[in-house]
Amino acid sequence: QREYSLGEQVKASHILIKWDDESEASKKAAKEKAKKILNDIKGGADFAAKAREFGTDGTATRGGDLGSFSTGQMVKPFEQAVFSAKKT
Repeated sequence: QREYSLGEQVKASHILIKWDDESEASKKAAKEKAKKILNDIKGGADFAAKAREFGTDGTATRGGDLGSFSTGQMVKPFEQAVFSAKKT
């Protein structure tokens, strides 16, 4: 029997906010929306509820849940942010 090690794993959730087009106005509107959502969450709003309401990808229905993953499975900037974040 072989044993495999996946290394350190983390469980993460996110809220993906997409912009409508490549215009600066669209990007600015998406950034402002994301800031408002973040402020609401910092103020006590439920993260999963906000993800279901505002998320724009397939994780929205799961409250933004990405599940568990180890290094090498996500894009590098996201991976670096997740693995260096404070564990809760």
